[in-house]
Amino acid sequence: KGLHIGYLNVFTLEKTNKKKMFMPKKKRILFVISTLGDGGAERVVTYILAALDTQKYDIGLLLYIKKGPRLSQVPAHVRIFDLEKKSRFDFLKIILGTRKVLLEYAPNTVVSFLYYTNIVTSLACLFLKRKFKLILGERNYPPEDLKRARLGILKQWLVKWTYHKADLVTANSERTRKALAEQFEVPAQKLKVIYNPID
Repeated sequence: KGLHIGYLNVFTLEKTNKKKMFMPKKKRILFVISTLGDGGAERVVTYILAALDTQKYDIGLLLYIKKGPRLSQVPAHVRIFDLEKKSRFDFLKIILGTRKVLLEYAPNTVVSFLYYTNIVTSLACLFLKRKFKLILGERNYPPEDLKRARLGILKQWLVKWTYHKADLVTANSERTRKALAEQFEVPAQKLKVIYNPID
């Protein structure tokens, strides 16, 4: 319970008219991750999907490839969008596919995980008159990951540029938060540490 509250403090009360009490409005949340492999970020996603109250939230899950050992852990009420990525050259395809889902699903909040997916999601938001909150989750240590990555210098620049556009950037450790602030210049007010859950 504490984990998904940490990520998703987005439930609000909206006034329907002056004579009525404030009534809760069901929010639509879209989670974005490339696949549902057996990594830590994938585990966090499945935990949150299972924990969220369906009386308060409509929940969507955008995958670049609909596969992975944790796919079976996705609750039946979650709507899955599969972009059917075929190769690493589908970069433009998944940006456009993500943008299409954002327009059609019309979420109130978008929660993306891991730097590659965060970059794609942020680029898909460009020039949208977005009304949703954009939360980027960093579950690794970017300075080390990006040094080893293909086109690492370009990806470092994209992380620095796109993370600034988010409403919130979460880190799973104080070390990662510090790196995002100092090396990628993410504003301190946009950073929040949310530790990994314990089984």
